Amino acid sequence: MEDSRPILADGAMGTFLSQLGNDISICPENLNLSNPRALHEVAKAYHSAGAEILQTNTFGGSPIRLREYDLDSKTKEINRVAVESVRNIVGTSAYITGSIGPCGQHLLPFGDLDPESFKESCRLQMSALVEGGVDAFSIETVMDVEEAVLALQVAREAAPHVVRIVSAAFLKNPNGFFTSFGNSLRETVQRFYDEGAEVVGANCGEGMTGMIDIARELRSICTLPLIIRPNAGLPEVDNGITVWNEAPGEFAGGVKELLDVGIKIIGGCCGTTPEHIRKAKSVIDEHQH
Repeated sequence: MEDSRPILADGAMGTFLSQLGNDISICPENLNLSNPRALHEVAKAYHSAGAEILQTNTFGGSPIRLREYDLDSKTKEINRVAVESVRNIVGTSAYITGSIGPCGQHLLPFGDLDPESFKESCRLQMSALVEGGVDAFSIETVMDVEEAVLALQVAREAAPHVVRIVSAAFLKNPNGFFTSFGNSLRETVQRFYDEGAEVVGANCGEGMTGMIDIARELRSICTLPLIIRPNAGLPEVDNGITVWNEAPGEFAGGVKELLDVGIKIIGGCCGTTPEHIRKAKSVIDEHQH
């Protein structure tokens, strides 16, 4: 990740697994144990599309989240297998990032979760990801900056050699871009920087149009490498199911603008597919020539 060229990441995990016919309505991470071939299929598809960074199916892989499904005793195996399943497909031809999503509970004083309990949960998940051979942690879809700060602290202590990527989900209001917990973009990025993040950015929340605005604001205030992973447009509800309908060509149309801003890592979030990533690769290749 150290050269100057942009790097293409993969797209959505959950929505793509669902498109492939997997039932992820209960606990997507359970697939790591029940059907690891599904993970192979996802990794192959994104790698073939040109992705050089592939995420693990561990967004909800913390023991706190897994406890909701009586799977917390399987935390180590779920996370380790997630990394190994991707590594079996890509070998050393791509980076693997361990996806770490919000824990699903509120920290004190807004909720009942003690910070030390949360840090222990992070420690268990991160150690299993490291055991599997992960190249980076992707602390993503951050809504509460305090949660991400604690996760970064654990990452620095537990695995200082593993790259720390952290990205928040921002939504626009009349005063700018904020997380759902009310953290401004500037405050969020500053806290990430102060806690030793090595790559910062945004994922989910917005489609490509909103993400271009976020990217410009990030670049104006931050010197770290930036990551942007937009959704395939804004969510719509179709027959009771949430869908994202931005076509791969439309998505790719915004990639050039992200490159012009100087974004280091570009990928996709909800609703994006290998075809979105393939189209994005064409734009990146053209941009470099």
